[in-house]
This record gives sequence, structure tokens and C-alpha cells, in this order.
Amino acid sequence: MTELNGPTFEDSSVEFFADPTPDEDSMYVNFEPNCCGQFKIAWQEAGWQERGIDRDLVSPELASRVSVRTSVPGPTTAGNSADGWWLAAAIPFDVLSRLTGREIAPTAGTEWRGNFYRSGVASDSQKATWNPIEKPNPDYHSPEYFGRLRFE
Repeated sequence: MTELNGPTFEDSSVEFFADPTPDEDSMYVNFEPNCCGQFKIAWQEAGWQERGIDRDLVSPELASRVSVRTSVPGPTTAGNSADGWWLAAAIPFDVLSRLTGREIAPTAGTEWRGNFYRSGVASDSQKATWNPIEKPNPDYHSPEYFGRLRFE
């Protein structure tokens, strides 16, 4: 995938789910970069697909302020063959504020909820989450299974 906000989950990728207001609602940010550094960022509500709710995708202007570095050279790889890669990303809090329409300015002790998920892999045995999802058929967009993320 080489387009902003495209289906990067079909490539070797990782997803980061972050709920900056866990006590207020079921909204969360979904940051989904592939191994080449292309990404999607969405502000969405749990169950958005089942209920036919739109989600807000990051604009090209805001996306240009997100920094992504990866060990995979070039804009594409051959299929899902990328293995053993790393990715580092920096998303400015003011970018998240503009995307979400909320003031995002965590301080020491601020607690969010979130999860990480490896996607776009050849087999289920290669899939992984940081925080376990206790469902027979895991739905990775499950805020009720997000772990605690505390800022220092």
C-alpha cells in the first residue's frame, strides 16, 4: 500500500490503538503503518463498521507532520514477505488534537488505554497483540481489551 489512509493492514504492518479519553466514551485513534512506513490514522468509535458509522481519517496536511522511519527500504515490498523489520513513529499531540477535536496534551501520570497488533501476516500463528484479547475470534478493534498506557 502506497497511499495515505489505504488498507495498510493488508501489508506486513502493525496497528496501534489509543484511547486518550477512556472514561468518557468509546472513541479511539487507530494508527496503522505498514513495514514501508505508509500509514493510516483514524479517529473512530468502537463498533464503527458494524453500525455503519464513518470514521475521521487524517488529512494529507496533518499526515505530513507525522514522522515515520522503518528498516524496510523503498515504498513497497514483494507481497507480505517483510520479516524482521522495525518501525519508529512520532505523532505530534497537536496533530491528534486536530484529528480528534479534543485537547490532547498528556502530562506525567495521564493514563490512556491502548493495544498493539501485528497484522498483514501469512498465518494466524504470526499474529500478535500486546494486551490479550479474550474472544474466540479476536476483533482487534476492541477497546474493552485495551491495556493501560501511562505517561511519565
